[in-house]
Amino acid sequence: MRLPLDQFAILFSGLVIGISFTREIDDDPKRWLFTRHSPSPQHRLAIADGSGTPGGLPITMRPWPVPLV
Repeated sequence: MRLPLDQFAILFSGLVIGISFTREIDDDPKRWLFTRHSPSPQHRLAIADGSGTPGGLPITMRPWPVPLV
């Protein structure tokens, strides 16, 4: 992470995740997309996409372990 931990906050509201920044951080919270996934019953994955791409960057989920070809 590049940002100082005291200059942003992750916000949780039910299933929605957001971010806020202090005045020192010149960033738009609206361009951030946060998603949560469960790639397996034992694992959890959170993705923070700051690309600003509408709908977020494409994410491809594949079964684990990845078969060796």
